[in-house]
Amino acid sequence: MQKGFSTIVTESGGYADLHMHTKLSDGTLSVEELLALCKRKGLRCISITDHDNLDSYNLAIEPAKEIGLEIIPALKFLPYGKARTFISWVISATRQTSH
Repeated sequence: MQKGFSTIVTESGGYADLHMHTKLSDGTLSVEELLALCKRKGLRCISITDHDNLDSYNLAIEPAKEIGLEIIPALKFLPYGKARTFISWVISATRQTSH
């Protein structure tokens, strides 16, 4: 993970990476390995954008909470017949705060 177009600074001063993939798509790491790497690199918020599925997000929810990573549900999908076109879709997520 390098600082680039998908890495941003969060309001709390930590880094977020909103574009990454796991073995469930075209990445090289399992969900667990990716979460551990993100934690070691000091990320506070991530979004796994595997192709055409949310399986990695569903597998990452609890382990991410356990290690203090915020995870935003997202995916990348390839419209039928458009192999070179992709759309990254961040699914609306709400954050509950206590007052």
